[in-house]
Amino acid sequence: IYRSRASYEPKAKFSTWLFRIANNLASNTRRNKGRRKEVSLNPQDSGPLGIRPEEQLLMEKSGLMPTRQAGLKETQAVVRQALETLNERQQMAVLLHKFEGMSYADIGTAMKLSEAAVKSLLSRARENLRVQLEKHIID
Repeated sequence: IYRSRASYEPKAKFSTWLFRIANNLASNTRRNKGRRKEVSLNPQDSGPLGIRPEEQLLMEKSGLMPTRQAGLKETQAVVRQALETLNERQQMAVLLHKFEGMSYADIGTAMKLSEAAVKSLLSRARENLRVQLEKHIID
């Protein structure tokens, strides 16, 4: 935020500006991630089988039967794979709309698109997701 303070325009929403900074940092990190390999030196970062302690605790306390837990994990994996088939712009639009609860206008501002372009982008993303998820339902 400090480095980007000069680019802030008071007439724009602060949350949109903040999202733009975070989005740019995430894109830079993703781009640079392929260039270097990172290894955790802290053995407490993950528990047995690579499960983080918080996730293990949630699984133990959730009260879900093991078969439901397996089904839930499988469903999550299928949805995650389907999301990964989308291009980067479609992924971003879906995540912002469905998981962050942002409006079309806010997404448009954050992604530097018109509201109509956001609607179109989300429509194509939903269609692509439908095609990908139908493959798993039929199988």
